[in-house]
Amino acid sequence: MSEIHDFNDVPHRIRSGSAAFQKGIYHLFIQRYYGTADLFTSVIRLYQCLFQLCLTYLLLDSTFSIDSGDIRLKRLTKLCADPKRPTRREIDPAAVVNHSTFEEHGKWQGFPPSHPLHLGSVKSLGFLQSIVDARHNLIYRPFMLDRLWEDCTLMDLLENRPTTEEVEGVYRQFVSEVFSWYSEYEPKRQDAVKEYLATLTLQDLPDHPRHDVPPVGPAYFLEHVFMIYEDIRDSRPTETLLLTYARMLNGDNYALLADLKKYRNNLLTVDAVNFACITGRMANK
Repeated sequence: MSEIHDFNDVPHRIRSGSAAFQKGIYHLFIQRYYGTADLFTSVIRLYQCLFQLCLTYLLLDSTFSIDSGDIRLKRLTKLCADPKRPTRREIDPAAVVNHSTFEEHGKWQGFPPSHPLHLGSVKSLGFLQSIVDARHNLIYRPFMLDRLWEDCTLMDLLENRPTTEEVEGVYRQFVSEVFSWYSEYEPKRQDAVKEYLATLTLQDLPDHPRHDVPPVGPAYFLEHVFMIYEDIRDSRPTETLLLTYARMLNGDNYALLADLKKYRNNLLTVDAVNFACITGRMANK
């Protein structure tokens, strides 16, 4: 990966989006099947599910530019070689986005109407906006002031939160839209790649420009959802980011990990055969 000072390299953003999506799947799985003790944990986890999904949509939207000038938090830049000019080798693009980007009048309002991911992105934003104030209220705001119940807006906010079933529904809608995007985008891309390769010679290859080929898209995203990563630091298993994230939070809970893999495959409506037809990888990891 080149150390350029922008965060809009399409393959890098798609890889980052696949990681955000897998974290969202984990939290949705826990919310759906392992339950919560009270509404506090439910609201926080549902918010996290929706934030990760909206972040995934945003990272897949190559028309939305992430500006490195928006990185103002010292905790993100203090370890960079040049804190005033962070590179995407040092900071993942997902770390630059916060909830304000998704507010009602935020910088990103979803995919344009012509894109296959439009409807789901707008619906996910709406759900996130309906729960974000409840999340903030729970974490930051006193329950009531001056002993007046009228001051407690939390009760109204909790009534308007999306349900677990609705959140799972927008995840399934996202998956359906990604496959629709694949059907529309990938054949054209493959034809363009063939035309591109037909123009190459051994003499041209080192200097031939790459900008005349459509960038990677939905197939690349799906492939990375199932990408197997090797841990080079210690002895953790070689596995998908989804399972590594779950193992980090639950230890070696093998029953949970097995159920999570099944849930992921069900959510993505794939089995090992039809997924391999798209990406060349198997869905058993």
